Amino acid sequence: MYSTEIRHFAKNPQGALFQELANDIKIYIGGSIEDKDAYLFYLNQNDQVVGNHLRKYLFGWKLKSSHTGSGLDVSVKQILSQYNTGPREDKSKFYFGLTSIEHARKMIIDGEYDAILIPLDEHLPKNVTARSKYLWYAYFEDHTPESHDGIEVFDEFNNLIYQSS
Repeated sequence: MYSTEIRHFAKNPQGALFQELANDIKIYIGGSIEDKDAYLFYLNQNDQVVGNHLRKYLFGWKLKSSHTGSGLDVSVKQILSQYNTGPREDKSKFYFGLTSIEHARKMIIDGEYDAILIPLDEHLPKNVTARSKYLWYAYFEDHTPESHDGIEVFDEFNNLIYQSS
């Protein structure tokens, strides 16, 4: 019985992601691994960004939640898109989205949460074009903001280049 359960775990987060969703992954984008949590992204067969939260357990890594966002394009009117993954009743949420803001280097949400930015042109093949320039993600532990009215984006010189109104 235990050996069957152990087979559902992987040695690393990427292995757990591919073990669960290999048929859906078209292009692996990457993400970050922090202690017992990993936040990884890929482009699925329909060219939609999928955000994944993986957790390390006693026997290894396992997919905790997965959510499909939008396609690669964020319209000019909608410079930020956002999606969350995980149960709605959870106090913690993993949010991710796309932005078309040029030269973004840092994004702060609600004045206290640093979002991580992944430049898409560095992770997608040359033949895949996207209007979106960055994939962003953040993890909110204490509360889940209903809307992110306090989004600020800075360039490489720490100049404010976008502020939500």
